[in-house]
Amino acid sequence: MTDTPSQTQTSTFAAANETVREVARDVREGLGDGKPPGQWKAIVSDLTREAPLASLGIAFLIGYILARR
Repeated sequence: MTDTPSQTQTSTFAAANETVREVARDVREGLGDGKPPGQWKAIVSDLTREAPLASLGIAFLIGYILARR
């Protein structure tokens, strides 16, 4: 007996992997479509993508300070 997967198992894993990738892509696109532009969540999300690391660090510290109160 060998521990190597058969061709059928390999193709099943490949099919499952492709299915998971498709579902993840659909979910990601659905979440992107669910944020209408101009709302505060969309604005914060866009700023987070474009902000440099130092600005994100400062925002994290401000959020931490405000949350502790």
